[in-house]
Amino acid sequence: MMRPRNRLYHRYILDQMKVEATGEGAVISAAERAAINGLAHRLGLRRRLIAPRYGFAGAEDYYERCRPMRFMSGIGIPTLVLAAFDDPWIPGTLYREYDWTRIRRSHRFCLTVVAMSASMAAAAASRGATSW
Repeated sequence: MMRPRNRLYHRYILDQMKVEATGEGAVISAAERAAINGLAHRLGLRRRLIAPRYGFAGAEDYYERCRPMRFMSGIGIPTLVLAAFDDPWIPGTLYREYDWTRIRRSHRFCLTVVAMSASMAAAAASRGATSW
């Protein structure tokens, strides 16, 4: 995800996050607006705005406390979980480490995990890969 070839992607995502966070209707202070506009990396949004505003110790604490795996067993309606092991935002190890057998017995989850996401497959194809 953080490879140099992804620099333009990260710049685009960060710019879009800034627009959304400071756009019309955003209830933020002048200091928060300045912090958002000064961000150089997407994780900075969690570190400099989300964490302090909502009582997290930092970005790492935010990610740990908001991990979906912490809440999975409490879901009471049928849920389809789609994932790719090469997802650049959500590490595939999260899916490997979770005890899915406990939830599957409840018939609430249908888990589908593929090796390569569509976006990564498209990128591989653009480099001449013939199989995904």
